[in-house]
Amino acid sequence: MISTTMEFEVLFEKARRSFDNGDFKGATLLAEQALQALSVNEIDPRPYFMMGCCCEELGNCQEAIANHTLAIDMYSGFTAAYLFRGVAYGKSGDFVSAISDFTQAIHLGENSAYNKRGIALSRVGAHAEAIRDFTKAVQINPNYAETYFGRGNAYQALNNFQKAIEDYNVAVSLNPNYGSAYKNRAAAYLEVAAQFGSGEDQNILRMWKNSIDDYNAAIKLTQNDPVLFNLRAKCHRLLLEFHLAIQDHNQAIEIEPGNAGFHHSRGLTHGLACNYEDALEDFHIAVSLSQAQGDLAGERKTLELIDWVVGISSP
Repeated sequence: MISTTMEFEVLFEKARRSFDNGDFKGATLLAEQALQALSVNEIDPRPYFMMGCCCEELGNCQEAIANHTLAIDMYSGFTAAYLFRGVAYGKSGDFVSAISDFTQAIHLGENSAYNKRGIALSRVGAHAEAIRDFTKAVQINPNYAETYFGRGNAYQALNNFQKAIEDYNVAVSLNPNYGSAYKNRAAAYLEVAAQFGSGEDQNILRMWKNSIDDYNAAIKLTQNDPVLFNLRAKCHRLLLEFHLAIQDHNQAIEIEPGNAGFHHSRGLTHGLACNYEDALEDFHIAVSLSQAQGDLAGERKTLELIDWVVGISSP
C-alpha cells in the first residue's frame, strides 16, 4: 500500500525543500530517512525519484538511472521518473534509452518531452524525426528559445542552412544572450555563402560579414572561448583582413597556447599575408604539438603547408 504516515510525509517534505535549495546531499539523506520511516508493507516511489534527481544534479547519472528505475518499478505511470531518467540516460550518452523514456513520457501526457526527445534524436543522427519533435514542441510552446535552437541545429545537419538561420533568428530574438545560437548561425551564414555561384560576390560578402557580426556577439557573451576567436579570424581571412585575423589568432593562442590547430590556422593566415617567416614558425610549432598529441593527420596537413610556404617564398 502507498504510505500516508506523518513521519514519512514530514521527512519527504524536508527532502523536497533541501532539493529546492540546492542541497542535494542533504535531500538524498532525508529521502533515505523517509524510506526508513515506511512500514514493511508500505511503498512510495517518490523518495527514489528524489534520490534520482539528486544523483543527476551531483553528476552520478548511473545512480540516478537506478533510482528512477526503482521508482518506475513501483509505479509504472510515474511520468516524471521517465522524463528524468531519460535526461540521465542522455547525459550518460545512451541516447537510444533516452528516446525510449521520452517517448513513454509523451505517451503519459508530458509535452515537455518533445523537445528533449528531439535533442536525443539529433544526437543519434535522426534529424528529420528530430525536426518533427521540435516542431511539435514549438506548437506547444512557441516562446522557448531552446526548441528553435535545437531545430536549427537539425536543419543545419541536413544542410538546410536557410531554415537553420530562420530558427536561430527566432532563438536569439527570444534570448538575446544565446551565445551558442549566434555561433551556430555564424557557421550557417558561411555555408550559405559557399552555395552562392559566380556573379554573386555581394551576397557572399554579406554572408561573411553577417558571420563576423554573430561571432562578435558570441565573443561578447562568452569572452574567453578561444574557438570563437579562431573562427572569427577565419572570417576576417576570407575578407582579406589579415591584420584583424592575426589579432584574433593571437587571442586564441594566448588563451590556449598548446592548440596545434590554432597555430596551424595562424600560420595559414601569415602565409596568405606573405609573412612567410611567421608562417613557418607557426607551422613548426603546430607540427611539434601534433606529434606530441599523436595527431598524424594534423601533422601531415601542416607539413603540406610548410612545403607550400617554402615553395612560394623561394627566390
